[in-house]
Amino acid sequence: MVEAIARYIKRLFLMMVCLLLVVGTPPLEARALKRGGIIRDSEIEAILGSYAAPIFQAAGLDPKKMHLYIIFDHDLNAAATTEYTIFINTGLLIKARNPEEVIGVIAHETGHIAGGHLERRLEMMKKAQAIAIASAILGGAAMATGGGDAGAGILTGGFNVADKVMMHYSRGQEASADQAAVRFLNKLHWPVFGLQDFMKTMASQELLSAELQDPYSRTHPLSQDRVTFLQEAVSHTKAYALALPKSFEDSFERMVVKLKAFTQSPLQTLQEFPESNRSPQARMARAVAYFLSSKIPEALSLVKGLTLEFPNDPYYWDLQGQISFESGNPASAVHAYSRAVALSPKDSLLQMLYAQAVLEDSASSPKLAETHLMKSLSLDGENPFAWRLLAVAYGKQQKTGMAALCLAEEACAMGNYKNALDQANRALKTLSESQGRLRAHDIVNMAKEALKEQGGLFGGRGDE
Repeated sequence: MVEAIARYIKRLFLMMVCLLLVVGTPPLEARALKRGGIIRDSEIEAILGSYAAPIFQAAGLDPKKMHLYIIFDHDLNAAATTEYTIFINTGLLIKARNPEEVIGVIAHETGHIAGGHLERRLEMMKKAQAIAIASAILGGAAMATGGGDAGAGILTGGFNVADKVMMHYSRGQEASADQAAVRFLNKLHWPVFGLQDFMKTMASQELLSAELQDPYSRTHPLSQDRVTFLQEAVSHTKAYALALPKSFEDSFERMVVKLKAFTQSPLQTLQEFPESNRSPQARMARAVAYFLSSKIPEALSLVKGLTLEFPNDPYYWDLQGQISFESGNPASAVHAYSRAVALSPKDSLLQMLYAQAVLEDSASSPKLAETHLMKSLSLDGENPFAWRLLAVAYGKQQKTGMAALCLAEEACAMGNYKNALDQANRALKTLSESQGRLRAHDIVNMAKEALKEQGGLFGGRGDE
């Protein structure tokens, strides 16, 4: 039952992301991030993945099953849930002083997952599920009236994940996660001092009133024993003599600059990164600021300069594709995204964004979009919007049966099993491909079972 609830919560998060992509894009100058929304960006996800994957391996967990979600919230917080899922607030990433602190937090949250702390918290998960359902309904209604941001780069959400689903751990579980984090980092020969420094920052907040404390202090209770343990761990492991890979420092700086550019006001970005600062990161930040201010020529001039200077960097091409697409130039976006996917072919999000641009470009073939969406889904088969786009690609090719099958897959990824059942049955009426028919039958059977399970979870009948 715990696993069923966890799967349901996860699918609600995916449904939120899908709703964001389906709604129309408002004017660029009107676009605003919503607190608690999920942010998606290929570069930032790759950076955090490079930090987390070795830690997962050290913990005996499969990095391929890892899910990292970035939450737009200025509060300093992070949390782990079941199914190898970690949530990190933008506030934590921006306020962190170095990559060692971020890595220490990721190692700590991995300790909760590896220690099985979360599976034992059924009542908290039930409460989180109820909040997530209500938030999804309210957020979907708000976005249907015109809120949201579709299509590329950073995607934002409509309900507060960070405040509502963060787990509240016991002091014993926190100490256990600290000990596990130290083991993982020692196994990797990575420094431990980042976790110690982060916990010292949290300890300094204990004298503040609860209203002034960062949520991390309230959801992850601190004790002097924990601080003492981390201090001893640092002294015994010669942590300051160890070092992370040099690339981590560079990627951390770039991640923070990018997050700042997308989450603070354009004016603040231009003040922090003035024209006199000619570093690549500063130019990228100014490009984002101009983009968010609807100064598209200025934004494209800067980002095209970066792609000329760094032609093998997929993320500058990604940014050029985003700016082009969201400013109404899908043909230019197709060119930029084609370079991005050529440089980073195993990035599922880039593959999807390329296909989306292709579908909007009248001169491009829907078959090309189909090819790249299949690549995207082979890397991340649970992305609802990729299935929706693939349905569009098949629809443009008059393959109605396959389009219906993709809509059934989308509904499954979102946990909407009633719609999945309807679309799969619709697909069976027209599909001639044996493989497609087999998958449609599988979805029919799976949807029926899931509806029965949901009926059991909520006290109703699964076939209603």
